[in-house]
Amino acid sequence: MMKHTITILLCIGIIQSSVFSQQDMLYYPVQMHHDLNKFRDALEYAHPGFYSHLSKEEFEIHFTTLISESSKPLRKIEFYKLVLKLVAHLHDGHTRTFALNHLRSYIGKQKLLPFHCYIKDERIFVSRYIGNGEVRDGAEIISINGHNTNYILSKLMEYYSGDGQSKGPIYYRFSSPFNSFYRIFPLIFGFNESYELVIKNHLSKGTKKFKVNSLEEGTFRENELKKYGDNLHPAGMAEILAIDAYNFHIDQENNYALMKIHRFFKDDFYEDENIYFNFYKEAFDKISKNKIQNLIIDIRGNGGGKGSNVGKLLQYFISTPLQPTWEISLNGDEHYFSNITQDQLDLNAYFGLKESTSGKMIVTRSDNITELQTFKPIAENSFNGEIYVLIDGGTLSAASMAAGLLREHTNAIFVGAETGGYSGMSNGIRQLSIRGDHTDVGINFPLLHSEFNVNPHLRDRGVTPDYTVDASIRDILEGKDVVLKFTLELIKQD
Repeated sequence: MMKHTITILLCIGIIQSSVFSQQDMLYYPVQMHHDLNKFRDALEYAHPGFYSHLSKEEFEIHFTTLISESSKPLRKIEFYKLVLKLVAHLHDGHTRTFALNHLRSYIGKQKLLPFHCYIKDERIFVSRYIGNGEVRDGAEIISINGHNTNYILSKLMEYYSGDGQSKGPIYYRFSSPFNSFYRIFPLIFGFNESYELVIKNHLSKGTKKFKVNSLEEGTFRENELKKYGDNLHPAGMAEILAIDAYNFHIDQENNYALMKIHRFFKDDFYEDENIYFNFYKEAFDKISKNKIQNLIIDIRGNGGGKGSNVGKLLQYFISTPLQPTWEISLNGDEHYFSNITQDQLDLNAYFGLKESTSGKMIVTRSDNITELQTFKPIAENSFNGEIYVLIDGGTLSAASMAAGLLREHTNAIFVGAETGGYSGMSNGIRQLSIRGDHTDVGINFPLLHSEFNVNPHLRDRGVTPDYTVDASIRDILEGKDVVLKFTLELIKQD
């Protein structure tokens, strides 16, 4: 009997040790300092925009703080959060932190807050409630576990950022599939089985406390589908690609055409170059035949794609040839990057790298990077009417490039909110991953820097709208597109 008892206790001990090793295993200062320095050195060496938003001195102060915070043993998840802080300080939307091995598995198994949210004016509203209890859609969250929402948002921005330092696009991300609030709040503030919410119902002035249970991701999506008939956020690339890349329709009675572009690639980046060319050709042919004088281009929530598909669109508006991207550069060539990675990057031949007078390498192969080509005006069915461009914090990368070029080279009117990507530059095209030697943490960052054909003084911020239009939580709940409605009113006035 004693033998069996000892065996059982040993098994329990092994199980507990396994659970502990995956969730609470500690990293020691020497391990964390090594990997922090590795990440810092790689970013400084290879990232094309490392000091775009802060000086070397400012970064060193921040880095010294991270070293200090890791000068005692930390749980894996706490070190991961330190690296999130490191990356967030760059304010580059194409640079991210990722987890590996047991840490990745551990994070992936954690439960989520049971609601989608909408953030407006530093206030957090429930847009879809999926959990237990009586929390209503539209309710304002005053606090979570005793933390006021303005503090929560400020804290989250220490760990997450995008292009530049505007707050609006980051708040957009917290309501979107990127850095979703229901996922990142538990990560930063602690994973729990339940959370205490103080809620103010939008139908009354009083507040009320609710204890809500967290949900596994599968249950979250299943309950949401059952309650609302769909999932607000796609799960993975397959669901993203299932959404039409573009739509177009004409309202002849009200004399406008609406071109909705969800992304600037259809299925992948190596697809036929004629796909968007043919879409635009057909659309502008219909616009011309129906004598439409108002065109709405909706690039809200467009995460980007190929810059050449932006150039093809501009051909219908410009009167002189246009090179959308005037220069793409890297810090070095394949030999240069071999000092920090053993990955086969295939840079020299594919990009046709040539050294500039500044010492940087310049991309010359416009046959591969087609946004470097010159796009000539298309006279047949060119558009000379009014252009309205709808933008928001989800207008990123090549979509933000589109907004910047339309701002620069047309008389378009912009409606909505500031774009999440820069108007005149971007870091991207080819990414490099650097993994920690002693931790289950890595960073992924771009190697190429693109400068668009936009006023240099306007390049390093998102495109701001001529008319700022924000939805209220009531608009969200009722499914009202107030940005489009406002634009249609502008068309009527004109």
